[in-house]
Amino acid sequence: MTQWLRAAALVFIVTLKGSGCVELSDRKQSSTKKANPGVSFAMDEIDIVFSDVDGTLVHYPKQLYPETEEDKKIGIIHLPPSATGMQGIISSETLRLCQELRCRKGKKLILISGMRTTTLWKRIPYLPRADAYCSEGGGRIFYPIKVEQAGASNNLTDKGLTFSLLFGSDKEPFFLEEDLEWRTRMEQTTGSESFVGNELSQQRNIDENYEKLIIPLEQRKGVLWDHCRDLIRDGFVVDTEGYSACFRVNRKHQSSNKNEKFEKLLANIPPKGLATSVNLGCVDFYPDQSGKLNCCEYLIKKLCRGSISTLDRNAVCLCDDDNDLEMALACKH
Repeated sequence: MTQWLRAAALVFIVTLKGSGCVELSDRKQSSTKKANPGVSFAMDEIDIVFSDVDGTLVHYPKQLYPETEEDKKIGIIHLPPSATGMQGIISSETLRLCQELRCRKGKKLILISGMRTTTLWKRIPYLPRADAYCSEGGGRIFYPIKVEQAGASNNLTDKGLTFSLLFGSDKEPFFLEEDLEWRTRMEQTTGSESFVGNELSQQRNIDENYEKLIIPLEQRKGVLWDHCRDLIRDGFVVDTEGYSACFRVNRKHQSSNKNEKFEKLLANIPPKGLATSVNLGCVDFYPDQSGKLNCCEYLIKKLCRGSISTLDRNAVCLCDDDNDLEMALACKH
């Protein structure tokens, strides 16, 4: 099993070179050979790196046994299972390189994923420290904020819940602050009801009755949830748990006689105000103001040099799936 994990733990990484360039490479965690050169470009042009999580930094072996002492020795870290039971692994080398990217090279690192927000919160201690964490395909954005700065912030979802990383040297506790300007944009399509119960202050470790706060689907307003209810009436099984600005239709959850309908769902244009993408074999629906590309364009302006920074000149994208394509093409690195 250890040999298999070593071979399977592929990490799509940013290899920092002393020459001042950055090289994208795909290498095995256990390999001692020098990786083949990838795409190289001047490091001083790059302000920010946008990275997908599942399939890019975190990988999913077909069969994963309980974590062993040998895994720990070679730097294979097991993440907690997701809401659907999927459990991934990440390498300590990936964590180290991400930290070096931020601390030594001074570049912004953004983790942007289609995962549900509740899964993101559970995984943060195992992920690289980032300058922003984006869930639901870019539908929600959270920034880490130092504990001593909490009193000056009005946007903290909860001032009593802190996060700290379990691995790496950057273990200073931090709060999460949600970008409320971005959230307000989403609420034009999702309504505000879907965020109730999906706040940090309302999670199980804060309020055991938080599930009672979640607004049922039939009571949610907005184009997104109207379309969700339409799909249910059409016989589809939809996944809304842990989502506020997105919902998912998983092929595996549909009855066998729904295969033809699912294929049509992939090809259909969503209602006005919505967008869709394919992620991990599922179809995600979300506001057309959301999506990874829109999220990246928003964050590079907010976190970097304003209108001077652009995705094509100043950003790197790390990705692996169909829902990353627009982001990757815009970044061009």
